[in-house]
Amino acid sequence: MTATLTALAQELTKPVPYNEETDDSIVPTAKEVHIPAWQNKLGQLGVGLQAGVQSGLTIEYWTAESRALDATLTTESGNIVLGLAHLWMFRGAFPGDADPLVTYLGFGALGFFGNRGDYLVHEDKNFIWALQAPVGFEYLLEKKNYSFFIEAVPGMQFSPISRVFIGADAGFHFYF
Repeated sequence: MTATLTALAQELTKPVPYNEETDDSIVPTAKEVHIPAWQNKLGQLGVGLQAGVQSGLTIEYWTAESRALDATLTTESGNIVLGLAHLWMFRGAFPGDADPLVTYLGFGALGFFGNRGDYLVHEDKNFIWALQAPVGFEYLLEKKNYSFFIEAVPGMQFSPISRVFIGADAGFHFYF
């Protein structure tokens, strides 16, 4: 029994080969996908606007072909909201070679500054923090430096009380 557990532990802790160009060892795509140069967002910074439950500025930085960081400075019912999420991008989730519609999911945090609104429970507190898990689609236009996205953002508020919530946003990014 001990030998079996030791063998299992060794198998689970073996290093995974990492290919920086394709980044396929970290987040596999639904299928093998050739990414044309015009869709390569690695190292690009996207700045744009979003509207929905939280409306305002959105900044997206692609750290790899399958990962991005998303920062937001938005408002919600008169409150200022700062958000940061790590996104995993899934190319090729739909039929077609290098489909420009990218599915993504992420995990991050939100900080709400202000004490009004009915989206979250404030109980006269001036700061609320929450975890978020954005799920959405980003459409990378062919040979253009901008994209459009739509997302649902389930989350969990932790202060002053714990509760689950969901939001939805849509917007665009212009890439530099």
